[in-house]
Amino acid sequence: MFYIFALFSVFINNRSLYRDFGFHKEFPIIIGFILFSDALAPMDTVVKLLMNILSRKFEFEAGKRSYSSRVTAYALTYL
Repeated sequence: MFYIFALFSVFINNRSLYRDFGFHKEFPIIIGFILFSDALAPMDTVVKLLMNILSRKFEFEAGKRSYSSRVTAYALTYL
């Protein structure tokens, strides 16, 4: 979350970025926000992919643990 705020401040304070898009005298914050959201979209996709991979890993680990505990409980009931 902190990296988003840090990158946003870089986009808002980057005057050459505004000049590249034709804003020489004014530096509207909404334009900086739009450019920031366009630049953040690919990075956000990568972060979501990594979070999904991590979530699936934990889900499969929990499933394996749950299955092994059910098998153990089932076996103990018949001892």
